[in-house]
Amino acid sequence: MVRFGAATTALMFAAQLHRSDDLAGMGFLRADNAWWVRVDLSLDVVREAALSCGGRVHVTYAGQLVPDRGWGEPPTEGVGLELSSLTETPLVEAVRIAGLVKTPPTPVSQVTIVVPGLRLAELIRRALDLNLTVTYQRVDLTPLFEAGDGDRAHAPGGGPGRSGYAGTQSHASGGRSGYARGSDRVHPSGGGPRQSAYVRDVDQAHAPSGGSGRSGYVVDLVAGAGSVSPSLVAALERDPFVLVCRRVRDRLLIQHRHASPLPDRVLAALVDHGVWVLAADGYGCARLTAHGEPQPGTAFVRSPVDRPLQPLESLPEWPDAVPEPPTLTVVPARAHGQKIDAVLLSDEGLAALPLVLEGLPLAETAQLTLGRDRHLLTATGGVLEDLPVGEPLRCVGPGQLYLPLGFRLKPRLPPAARRALFPTDQGDAIVLTANACYAFLLRTAVPVWQLWAGEPLEVDVQLPPEMERSLRLIDDGLTPPERTRRVGFLPSLSRPRRSGPRGIRREPMERGSWQDQAWALESDGQLIRAAELHNRHNQPLQAARLYERAAELEEG
Repeated sequence: MVRFGAATTALMFAAQLHRSDDLAGMGFLRADNAWWVRVDLSLDVVREAALSCGGRVHVTYAGQLVPDRGWGEPPTEGVGLELSSLTETPLVEAVRIAGLVKTPPTPVSQVTIVVPGLRLAELIRRALDLNLTVTYQRVDLTPLFEAGDGDRAHAPGGGPGRSGYAGTQSHASGGRSGYARGSDRVHPSGGGPRQSAYVRDVDQAHAPSGGSGRSGYVVDLVAGAGSVSPSLVAALERDPFVLVCRRVRDRLLIQHRHASPLPDRVLAALVDHGVWVLAADGYGCARLTAHGEPQPGTAFVRSPVDRPLQPLESLPEWPDAVPEPPTLTVVPARAHGQKIDAVLLSDEGLAALPLVLEGLPLAETAQLTLGRDRHLLTATGGVLEDLPVGEPLRCVGPGQLYLPLGFRLKPRLPPAARRALFPTDQGDAIVLTANACYAFLLRTAVPVWQLWAGEPLEVDVQLPPEMERSLRLIDDGLTPPERTRRVGFLPSLSRPRRSGPRGIRREPMERGSWQDQAWALESDGQLIRAAELHNRHNQPLQAARLYERAAELEEG
């Protein structure tokens, strides 16, 4: 036997040494203000665990509880408390006495709210505004721990001496009983501090007839991705009509940011029927009985105007002719989270591009495809910045099919239809705008830095005089006799011919680097292979963007 001064430490000790199924059938004992836990384990194990929780080990000897020395063999003689003076007490009574303790706030992806009908619609609409999935269900709440005579109480099982009610029953005008927020906070209707949704006496009108319970709603708020907004949870916790809980499996709700000394799995094993609600801070504990099925919260955002269903006879006849297909257009759409994959430039934007990109890392990878009066700026890996010139584009695929940022096709087309209507498998890029459709030959793309690089300087090779004379003699010996024109002994660097807008070369450069190979794969629609090439050369951002585009294309 191990003696503890509080139920909290007794539960902590028991949870260390027993599984949940052992604890469910385990009886605690009480004597005066002390709690006793009967343990049938090795004495050394019990001594170590008792010290960690502040307990004192006792050994049963001749019907008495003799204090243990803490080392060596167990005592074989001594005087102590009579074992017969202890009272058997179920585990649920220790849980009630120990109560709940506060825990640090942590991000949660789901919270469960117990709320009266007065707050239901407002809460659901606010949660839907925050993109939360909301379901609600009507429930009846009845006291989980019903007060008895003196210190004795009736536990959830219904027998005497099992557990007690966490708060105090109050009797307001009209003889109705309800939860109070604490043993010293019993207030009749019309006065007193703030009370919870299923505590206030004014809500007793909604209670089931003939009992001390009441009706309410259970609302589940689930975040599709990430966690429920901490500011929303904090605001709900400040509302005196709302109880915010965390769900432990399907049969146990515990107040948010609270925990029992027992693990959650052990508490869930104690639930006999219905759903238990364990709450501190004066909210009290209740048993929930659900009615009907959970309903989606979207019903609270329907239009208040009725739209009756019409019978078939009242509708006009179906047309015999097949309707004309709609005209494919580019319409505005939400642009939240969309990436910039290319920029469509006019002649004016092309002239301003050197002022924007000169000196930036983007000039290393950006490619420019020249057109007649429109030009396409792309980047290897599809990573472009928000430039102050041109119209930003996003790649919708398949291949290099671009739409303006914040626009979409109407009607929406699957990838197979886009591939058939706008073939880009020949190394071309197609840009669809609201007013035009442009095609660009990506095989003629050149590095954007050619816009401001200028003509290369003439190279003056500095050689020693002896080497220059030797090269001249070699050159004269190899020159045919009839040749009268002087031939330079050194190879000269010819200046590149420049043509096209702004004097930029139209001929594509040799693609020998890995960036050129990645751009060729990307232009050919092989996004996965291009991404792998970027990944092998420590370019995770470009690789991630290409993987993302490939996934979007696969999903359609």
